[in-house]
Amino acid sequence: MRRFRLPLVAAVLVVAAVVAYSGWWWIAARTAREEVAVWAARERAAGSQVSFADLSVGGFPLRLRVTATDFSIVRRGGLSVAAPSIAVAARPWSVLDLEVSIPSPFTAVIPADVMLDVTAPRADGSLSFGIDGQIRSADITIPDVVARARGATSTATIARTDLDLLRTEDGGFRGGVTLSDLDLPMAARLPLGRKASLASVRFRAPPPVPSRIDTPSLAGWTQGGGRVLVERGQFAWGPLAVNAEGWVALDGALQPIAQITGRVAGFNEALEAFAAAGFLRENVAMARTVLNLMAAANPNPGQRPEIVAGLTIQDRWVTLGPVRLGRLQPIDWPP
Repeated sequence: MRRFRLPLVAAVLVVAAVVAYSGWWWIAARTAREEVAVWAARERAAGSQVSFADLSVGGFPLRLRVTATDFSIVRRGGLSVAAPSIAVAARPWSVLDLEVSIPSPFTAVIPADVMLDVTAPRADGSLSFGIDGQIRSADITIPDVVARARGATSTATIARTDLDLLRTEDGGFRGGVTLSDLDLPMAARLPLGRKASLASVRFRAPPPVPSRIDTPSLAGWTQGGGRVLVERGQFAWGPLAVNAEGWVALDGALQPIAQITGRVAGFNEALEAFAAAGFLRENVAMARTVLNLMAAANPNPGQRPEIVAGLTIQDRWVTLGPVRLGRLQPIDWPP
């Protein structure tokens, strides 16, 4: 009799564990639905428009997957995303580490001086949160992005877009954005060609960092001396190669201010391309002489000659050295 008791006890324990786990999974699924509702209500209270046709929870037993169909969000200021479906998944025992997927073509609108309409075939990534609800890390990849300025006939494409973010031990953030293999609009006059192989920036935001991207949070961050440090910016377009560093912040009116220093190689080839395209009709020889004198003042032994140039943003004016390039449109942050 004792011989059969141990297998029976083991079977009862296994059944009890399965029942308990199943009950816990369904509680977690119900909580996930409630969290989506809370998030949507919070976004609507902040002035966003959020909609989805259906919300389903699946993935039992080893996954917890929430899928929304016909999803769209339109934030104040015009930023919007719309997708046939969006899915967020996690392991039931690690619900703060999320996998995010938009598995089918989606669209976005990015407000700027000229509205940008953006499409992509999919997006994948991960998000990790702490028990305080604050984001700990993010890693997003979007392939084959197509962007078109509102009203334009030609498009720009980006073969791959990578975004990453990591909260540092001191409570700040470090991250970056990389755009690979850009194909610029055909309609534009582009002396350096339509192909830009790389545009990337690595940045660090020391603490404190704003908890939300809204007016009160950004005002508090600015008053506390907040700024984003550009640890390395890179841009490669034809013969032109730029490496930059500096900082970006907001002024009292919550408009961008910046001080960026860049090392520029390939400037002679770029100058000749601009001259050949008719952008520089006069004083080409003088410009060549000045640029080479600037390069001689900043020697770069064993490598291509470089010049060092400073770019600033102040009172919305963008200035390269002593030359004003233009003025930025004011940013209207969410309240």
